Amino acid sequence: MREVNFSIPNVNKASVGITTALYDRRALDCTSTLPLINSLNHLAYLTTSSARIRDILTVDGGVERLVCLLKAGRSKDMMDMWKWNLAFQCVVNIGVRGSENVRTRVVEADMVPVIATILDNYIKVVDRCREKAEEAKQKALLEHRHQNGRSGEHRSTHKGPIKTPTSSTFYRHPLEPLGYRNDKWLRRHGHYTNRASIRSHISSRANYILRSQTPSPS
Repeated sequence: MREVNFSIPNVNKASVGITTALYDRRALDCTSTLPLINSLNHLAYLTTSSARIRDILTVDGGVERLVCLLKAGRSKDMMDMWKWNLAFQCVVNIGVRGSENVRTRVVEADMVPVIATILDNYIKVVDRCREKAEEAKQKALLEHRHQNGRSGEHRSTHKGPIKTPTSSTFYRHPLEPLGYRNDKWLRRHGHYTNRASIRSHISSRANYILRSQTPSPS
């Protein structure tokens, strides 16, 4: 065993640990990650529920040891991150739930630069996320405008010229009987005629109807 790790062979323990029923300052000096995480997990409960434990930590150098763990920083290893989070939770419990003297000892343990670093990193992350959101918004807006421009060009290229009706435009004969289109009638009147032909057919048809309806003199 290393010098900073105190073992208890009588109870088959490789290192001293903190439990919910027993606080031992030597457990915080352990260099092994797993027993230290176990001790910090129980210490987080003790700092929440016991004012006596909070006072003891400010006297025996426990707060300074926790601040040293925080100043070491976090790595990408999950166990190291867990250890850092538990140490930070313990210091927060001591500073928030402790008395004025306890809070003063937390400040004297040089906890303020750690908090300032955490807040600065948080602000940087928020600014970075905001910049990414703005870039994504601008990119989506440009893509939308580009798609609208391409769709407008597509419609303009496929849109034919507007044809205006002229005098030479052909129309269907208005006097054509509905549902009656035999070859004789088509040869006589033509299937389509222009406006001049329509007027002449209308006038001739009207004269024929008037003559047929006028009674003959007896």
